[in-house]
Order: sequence, then C-alpha cells, then structure tokens
Amino acid sequence: LGRQALHAAVLGFIHPESGRKLRFESALPHDLHELVNSFEQL
Repeated sequence: LGRQALHAAVLGFIHPESGRKLRFESALPHDLHELVNSFEQL
C-alpha cells in the first residue's frame, strides 16, 4: 500500500467563528477499496 490505511468517510465540525455546521464526505480511495477486498478474500 505504501501508506497508512486510514480514511475518514465523513468529517464534520462547527466553524468556530460563524457557528455554521460543516460536513465533508469522501469516497473510499481505490487503493483502500482493493485492500478491503483482499481482506474479504481471506
């Protein structure tokens, strides 16, 4: 893999100045998806 197998699918926080709720979503990267699939083959 060449890197840590860490991923955050969803991150959220309240902006400290505006008080606005922020939310960010990110799909699982291809290399981590392949890693998960390889574990399922065990």
